[in-house]
Amino acid sequence: MKYLGLAVLLLLSMASDAKPIHSDNRLLPDEPLVNAQARLYDFTAVAQIQPLVAQLKQGQTVSESQWQALYALPAYQLIFTISSHRPEQLTRRYQVAFNPNERSAFEALAESEQFEVLHLRQAFDDLSWLPQYQHWLVEQDALARSKAHALALLPSFDANAYEVRFMFALFGQNAHAAEIGVVMDAYIGYLSDQQAPFELAGHELHHFFYGIIHPVAPLDMSNPFERVLYHVQKEGVANLIDKHNFSDADSPFAESLKQQFAKQMSLAPDHLALLDRLLTAALDEPQQADFMTFQQALPFWGHTLGWYICQTIAKAGESEALITTLNQPHQLFSLYNQVVEQHQLTQPRFSQAVLNYYELLSQQ
Repeated sequence: MKYLGLAVLLLLSMASDAKPIHSDNRLLPDEPLVNAQARLYDFTAVAQIQPLVAQLKQGQTVSESQWQALYALPAYQLIFTISSHRPEQLTRRYQVAFNPNERSAFEALAESEQFEVLHLRQAFDDLSWLPQYQHWLVEQDALARSKAHALALLPSFDANAYEVRFMFALFGQNAHAAEIGVVMDAYIGYLSDQQAPFELAGHELHHFFYGIIHPVAPLDMSNPFERVLYHVQKEGVANLIDKHNFSDADSPFAESLKQQFAKQMSLAPDHLALLDRLLTAALDEPQQADFMTFQQALPFWGHTLGWYICQTIAKAGESEALITTLNQPHQLFSLYNQVVEQHQLTQPRFSQAVLNYYELLSQQ
């Protein structure tokens, strides 16, 4: 059996051994264990937002200095550094979510933002889940088990040489990671770990280690061709960890988001064909290429097309070769074509001109 098959069997076994977060008869770990491991899970930002939410619920104004103090915390600094979130955006989200004087603004929000607001309201409606989740993370050694998911889909390296901590906040249905750290919404983490323990965190840790093992980026993000490859590969490989559960009925993400993701997955073959046409057309004047043109074929920033490509390779038993492309990213599309051809799959392929250009880029 190929490497990924063994890894998946191991990780499925690990997940099945996880105790439920709501456990009436769970044994409390010894106090030294709590002290040793609790530092791996930083809930400072979750604690600091609670008095501000209490103020908002009373219709009181939270001062600018209070917001600034909150957003200066490491968890929020990670959010603002890694993602496109801005302080003013989160401030408005909290105001609409909790200030009764702002409730009328809810209907004017985009649907995606409405779900973020509802997520926050649900999280704060009854915070009894929070201490249970904090304890569960320590009891289950969640960081180590999430780490195993990530390492199963990475080239071999000394992961123990790098300190890893989970930073938690309450900001919406999301998690973000790069080589500088991992930050997760605590409530989506709690809900996800009820459905599929350690998988969402494993996905984010894969992003963290992806950056760690590449101190010199193998892809030039200023080059639109290489930026396409970056999004497709990074998200596609990490999605092998957790996206198989994403559209399930018990998935905690917004129903419309799950439906849209499933729709875009069904369109992935069309998007691959479109991407190939766009890349081919840009080869006439590659210096004039525009990433935003290519992004027409990359809904969800490459999540769906990337998962489609990487699933195709993994299901064909070529997982070791897929992992190798993390150090040789320009070979990903060629590997995909090889799998499609060797297994006589009825899927679109990349043109030879596109493959040749990526080979040329790999030599620069």
